[in-house]
Amino acid sequence: MKLNQVITGCALAAGLMAFAPVQSQALVISNSVVSTMNIKATVYYVNDKNKVVKISVSNKDILKYDGAPKGAKLADWEGDAVIISDNAIWEDLTVDGVLYVSTDEYSDNEIDGNNDSYKYADTGTVEVEYGSDGYIPYYGDSIGDNDYGFDVTGVYTDSGSGSAVKSGYQTESDKFSASSLAGEAYDYEVGYVPVTATASGSGSGKVLY
Repeated sequence: MKLNQVITGCALAAGLMAFAPVQSQALVISNSVVSTMNIKATVYYVNDKNKVVKISVSNKDILKYDGAPKGAKLADWEGDAVIISDNAIWEDLTVDGVLYVSTDEYSDNEIDGNNDSYKYADTGTVEVEYGSDGYIPYYGDSIGDNDYGFDVTGVYTDSGSGSAVKSGYQTESDKFSASSLAGEAYDYEVGYVPVTATASGSGSGKVLY
């Protein structure tokens, strides 16, 4: 497996990672809002000419690497990193033990309004782990146990709202951003290499209250 292929796979975990602004998608599955994600990660390594090379990957590369169908999207659903196709979950990467994203909230606030409406904001740290063979730190393993993988951390910000309840339904929305993730990636041919990334995501939808 070449490094550019490795990075493509690893970047997926960077659920976590370098993003452009995300367009909200009104999608709800099992009464939970789906938040689409855009990812871009950059890996650094030294080639055989003693030059530092940078390789960047996008959502398109990540989905293609995983064999996702045309039009599929990366998303967060109930805390799991998933691939969405035709408005349904095509693959749950977290359940498969491939990608795990964890947040640790440090500061938050919520303002409640009429008819159960609300607005909130929080911030803290986020860690994203990816292992091509299902070995990630969350399960007590090392990314080096995989052919390729990565583990990145950084600060995130999150905000969202819920509309006033009407006819038993509430419209929920959420926006997430992590602008400076960093850590290490691994490729069995190259070894450990540094990786940086940024991440953002958003979603909205009407749920049964």
